Amino acid sequence: LGDVYKRQVQRVTLRAGEGSGLVGLDLDLGDNGPLSVRDVHISGFDTGIRIKYGSGFTIEHVVMEKIRRLGISSEHSPV
Repeated sequence: LGDVYKRQVQRVTLRAGEGSGLVGLDLDLGDNGPLSVRDVHISGFDTGIRIKYGSGFTIEHVVMEKIRRLGISSEHSPV
């Protein structure tokens, strides 16, 4: 039953226009997890992925380009 409640973000492209976009994938939604992020393309943000207050994250096959500040920001969360 553990995986029945697993949330997923798969096969997604997140793109910001030049000079815009703070966070591509923002996972600061309280108590997240378990969560799988797979086959995601993130382009043109200050931060590619922001994680806060969660556990059980699996991040794989993620491509980031033109990220201006941080690829992954994690606060209070093991990644």
